[in-house]
Amino acid sequence: MFRDFFTIEKITPVNDLIEIVRKEMLEYGPTDPEYNALLEKLERLHAVKAERPKPISWDSIILGTVHLIGVGVLVFAERDTILSKAGSIQIGKVWK
Repeated sequence: MFRDFFTIEKITPVNDLIEIVRKEMLEYGPTDPEYNALLEKLERLHAVKAERPKPISWDSIILGTVHLIGVGVLVFAERDTILSKAGSIQIGKVWK
C-alpha cells in the first residue's frame, strides 16, 4: 500500500562488496582458480546480506497506529461503563 512511496531496499556496504566481487569475477573465467575463490566470497556475502533483519515497514507502523487509535476511541466512548464496573468491586470481598 505505502511501499510505492518509501524505498525499502537501502544501499548497504554489503551490496557494495557484492558489486566489487562481481566486477572481479568478470576479469576471470570460470576455469581460473581465482574464480572459485571469488565465487565463495560472493556466496558468503549473500549469506551475510540474507541474515540481516528487515526493518518494520511503514504500512505496518500506520496499521498499528490506527488500531491503537481505535482502541483509544472505544475506551473513551465506554469510559463511564468501565469506571462504574471497576468502581463497584471492593478488594476486601474478592479476597475473602
